[in-house]
Amino acid sequence: MFSTRVRDAARRHGHDCQVVTKAADVAGHLAGADLVIVDLMVPGGGALEAVGAAAGAGVPVVAYGEHVAAEALQAGRDAGADEVLTRSEFTRRLEVLLDVP
Repeated sequence: MFSTRVRDAARRHGHDCQVVTKAADVAGHLAGADLVIVDLMVPGGGALEAVGAAAGAGVPVVAYGEHVAAEALQAGRDAGADEVLTRSEFTRRLEVLLDVP
């Protein structure tokens, strides 16, 4: 599972990582968060709400999605993500993205 890869990378960089699968649950995990990563392609929607909640709380947001999903990527930008990447870009840059204080 891709979330396991992200969680393992976060732990290597000294971060606690919480995987949240419902947008409604994101707000409860924002206090003290260094970064929120959102998969824009999660089935069932809610990704844009998660981006908006995190951005509204002042937490940096990196969102990613499939390269062919231009509308979803733009919607992530419009919702307030600081960076929106294709999945391949996200995978390639994951370690650098997690190198935050």
